[in-house]
Amino acid sequence: MLLSLAGWIGRGRALLRAGLLTSLLVAPALAQLPADILALEKKIAATAPAARPPLLLELSDRLEPIDIERALTAAQLARDLATSPAGRLAAVAQQAALYRQRGDYAKAMELARAGLTEAEALPDDRVGARFHYVIARTEWSLGDYPASTASFREAIRRAEKVNDLALLCDAHTGFSTLYQSLKQADRASDELEQARRLAERLNDARRLGDYYKVLGNEFAANGDRAKARVAHENSRRLHEQAGNERGVADALQNLAGLATTRDELTTGEADCTRALAIYERLGLPRHRLNAERELGRVLVKLGRPKDAIDHLTISLQLGLSLGGPAAAANAYRELAIAYEAAGDTRDALDAQRKFQVQNDAVVGEKSRQQIAVLNARYDADRRETEIALLRGEQARKQAELNAKNAELLASATELGRVKAVRLALGMGLVAGAVALGAFVQLQRTQLRAERRVFAETKVAKEAAEEADRMKTRFLGIATHDIRTPLGNIVNLATELRTDPRSAERAEYVDVITSEAQRVLCLVEELLTIAALETGKLELHPAPMDFAEVVHAAVGTLRWQANAKRQIILFLPPAPNSTVMTGDAHRLHQVVTNLVSNAIKFSPPGKTITLALTRTESTLTLTVHDEGPGLSQADAARLFTPFATLSAHPTAGESSHGLGLSIAHEIVRLHGGTIRVESQPGEGAMFIAEFPAAMKPGS
Repeated sequence: MLLSLAGWIGRGRALLRAGLLTSLLVAPALAQLPADILALEKKIAATAPAARPPLLLELSDRLEPIDIERALTAAQLARDLATSPAGRLAAVAQQAALYRQRGDYAKAMELARAGLTEAEALPDDRVGARFHYVIARTEWSLGDYPASTASFREAIRRAEKVNDLALLCDAHTGFSTLYQSLKQADRASDELEQARRLAERLNDARRLGDYYKVLGNEFAANGDRAKARVAHENSRRLHEQAGNERGVADALQNLAGLATTRDELTTGEADCTRALAIYERLGLPRHRLNAERELGRVLVKLGRPKDAIDHLTISLQLGLSLGGPAAAANAYRELAIAYEAAGDTRDALDAQRKFQVQNDAVVGEKSRQQIAVLNARYDADRRETEIALLRGEQARKQAELNAKNAELLASATELGRVKAVRLALGMGLVAGAVALGAFVQLQRTQLRAERRVFAETKVAKEAAEEADRMKTRFLGIATHDIRTPLGNIVNLATELRTDPRSAERAEYVDVITSEAQRVLCLVEELLTIAALETGKLELHPAPMDFAEVVHAAVGTLRWQANAKRQIILFLPPAPNSTVMTGDAHRLHQVVTNLVSNAIKFSPPGKTITLALTRTESTLTLTVHDEGPGLSQADAARLFTPFATLSAHPTAGESSHGLGLSIAHEIVRLHGGTIRVESQPGEGAMFIAEFPAAMKPGS
């Protein structure tokens, strides 16, 4: 019974597959299919079922731009006939890509994520790269640019690993489009140039057509319409050559947009209408929504706003149904313009408000910062990988060089011995000459190798330095985002302190203010370190009173001192004696770091004394604490970043070792010097001396 049932199931599957194949090969999806596709279909029909899946996937790929439903049928049949997990997953990846092209983003993501999970278990980087690419394109269509950025990176990494040039080309092209959406022109150009090289290497007319399409959009975004037109004409020509009707329609739509900007409205309407007809015939709602919107723009300029509203409404409905906020935002924007042209100000205002809501959902500041972090992290990782590869190559070449040296030396030794035996003492001179020649050749070979190794080492060093700079940029991005909310906390706590109704909560406000101020100082120090390491810390010198800077800095730190029952004493300077030229913000940072250091390392109940004195050529700041003092070893490394000292903060405060190194650099940038005078058990006096660029009272 079981055997009979299994036989019927197997026979049913065979009939199903045969039915799918028959439907695929005989259904008149289009009036006329290209000859190469017809030839491929005949080849599939004549091939054994077990060998059909790769051919069916090839057929699906060729059908995709001209008959997406037929392409889906071919992919489904390849999936059913697959005899291995990798073959089945390749078909699933093709199906996911086709659903994305059709605009069914939910189905595309469902298939791609499930397929990726299976691919990870195999593992299979080739099909995994394909799934990551489909996910990246779908996330881009849905407006999730940070997630799309990460997915594109992973798709490229895996495609490089398995040397899948076609997928690499597609990923770099798609990534360029993403960067164009984010207005990151340099990165868009870099990705597009890599796509061009790969398309030319593959000699693929369709992918070259896609390259010219994205290039034309780049030119258009930069305002160079003449170059944009040439690029889109090239795109149309190449897609016609490849038999890619969807690509031809894309080129026509882009040419329509350019014609509209040049007020060639009749041409624009004609091109856009042709593109829309192709998209409707191919069943591509995702592409159709853009064509409907473009046609609406043209009709507004032609003075036909009511017709424009009809097309723009269709574009909006398609955008909302496909779940793409960017598409919906663009439709609302054009609808607002069309309603206004039709004299319907109420609907125009409503569309404008909805545009703003959708547009804000596309790329907020958080998304931009998240993408910047991903880019910095990716660039640093890639450079570290390149450095590792260079080092490995150097080690390999050095090993080869050592082996050649040993071989040459052995040959020279053997040659000398044989010559000595055969020719005796009379031929010793000749043997010596031969050995000398071999030695000279050896030296030359070694010299050339050493020069090559030196050059490669230099390249690796530069790459390492660049990676380090990237990490510094990442640090700057991360810390910058913390500073603003902390500043708000400090300001609000200060307002609460001055509110008489909250007097009984003053102690809590002190804690909030002190802790927020402490973290805010740390953020400021991290940003300063990042700027110093990249050489981008700029001073903004202006006439200022240093005494006012000291008073302000001390005021922000009194809460910390009060918590340890410490007194901060600022000895009053002579009248009009503390005027100088400097960057008040950076000098405030110097004073804050020196006094904060004194508070940390002084025991409770002690006094910290500040003074400003002036001579004819120097303005001097001194900060004297009553802490444990410094040993000679501590004093020697005091001003280096992240220095660890033998002394410890007296109340368990954190000490990251940045403050004094930052103070040292800021003083140096002002043309001054900073030093410390201390003995163990006698406290420490920090002395910062600045050139008196302005005389008192000047």
